[in-house]
Amino acid sequence: MRRAELYFRHARMQAEKSYFRIRMGAVVVLRRKIIAGGCNVLKSHPMVHKPGNFFRCIHAEVAACLNGPRDLSGCDVYVARILKNGIFAMAKPCEACDELLIRFRVRRVYYTVDETKFGEVRYGQGLSRYV
Repeated sequence: MRRAELYFRHARMQAEKSYFRIRMGAVVVLRRKIIAGGCNVLKSHPMVHKPGNFFRCIHAEVAACLNGPRDLSGCDVYVARILKNGIFAMAKPCEACDELLIRFRVRRVYYTVDETKFGEVRYGQGLSRYV
């Protein structure tokens, strides 16, 4: 089994903890060791639930980074989205998550595209590609 498949399996386990319709999970990896994980969750602050606030959840990749150490320099993040039937789907981080991952100093993000492909984003090099 390729190492990436192992990390995506752990990201899937994180996604299965989510109770949203769109289930996302992520793990943070440093030197081949998983150091944090998270899934998309509702924010619990009272200001979140005021009318007009559309940002009511924390995305999986951000939740995983918040569960890890403050400095994630050199870390890789693996993000997975699973559909109702259990197969992988597109999980590319949104622009807001991209900005936060750069601030966390994450080196690379790998995300599911479908059951057979995954994508890669390398921060600092402006490279985004499917593998």
